[in-house]
Amino acid sequence: MQNVVYLVYNFDRYKKMKTRFRSIFLLGLLISFCGSSFSQNNKQINEKYVLIIDVQEDYTRGVVDTNSTTELIQIINSVIENSNPDKIIYIKQVHRVLTLSFKGTTVDTLAISPLDSRLKIVGKHIFYKSESDAFLSDELVEFLSFNKAKEVVIVGLMAEKCVSKTAMGAKKQGYDVLIIPEAIIGETKKKKSKAINKLEKKGVQIMPLNELLKYL
Repeated sequence: MQNVVYLVYNFDRYKKMKTRFRSIFLLGLLISFCGSSFSQNNKQINEKYVLIIDVQEDYTRGVVDTNSTTELIQIINSVIENSNPDKIIYIKQVHRVLTLSFKGTTVDTLAISPLDSRLKIVGKHIFYKSESDAFLSDELVEFLSFNKAKEVVIVGLMAEKCVSKTAMGAKKQGYDVLIIPEAIIGETKKKKSKAINKLEKKGVQIMPLNELLKYL
C-alpha cells in the first residue's frame, strides 16, 4: 500500500514538473520570437542613412530667409536627435574655379563654407561634392556601399536643386529614397512644392516628419 501511494505521489509530481517545463519552454519560444522580431525591426530602422545637404553658413545666412532657415535647422536637428548618430552624413558643397594663365590651366578649390553653427553635429561622416548630385562623389558611394545601406533620408537645401539632384542620384544607385517636406527648403514655397511633386512622381517617398520619426 505504501508503495502504491509513493508511485501516485511521484506520478503527480512528474505531471506538475512536465506542465511547468512546458510553460517555461513556451515562454522561451515567445521571448525568442519577440527578440527576433525586435532585432529585425531594429535592423530595418538602422538601414536608414540621413543625408544633410548643404546646410552651410554661406547658404543659410543671407541667401534665403533667415527665419525660414532657423526653423529648417530646428527640424533637421530633431531628425538628427532621433536618428542613429552613426547613420548621419553631412554633405558640404565645394566650389572649384578654372584658372587660365600662361603657365597653363589649373583647377582651384575655393574656401569651403563651414556647416551652420546652429546645426547639431554628431559623428564624423562628412563628404564633399562639387556638383549638385552628392552621389557623384565616389567617397560617398563607397561608404554607403561598404555599410550595405539600402535606404536614405534626404534633408537640407535647396529643394529644386541639390536635394532633387541628390535624390535622383540615389535612385539611380538603387536606394530607396525618402524626403521630409518640413526638413527641406526651396527658393520659394511654389518651387519647393513643384520639386516635391516631381520627385514623388519619380518614385521618391514623401514622408511628413511626424510619421518618419516613428521609424527612425
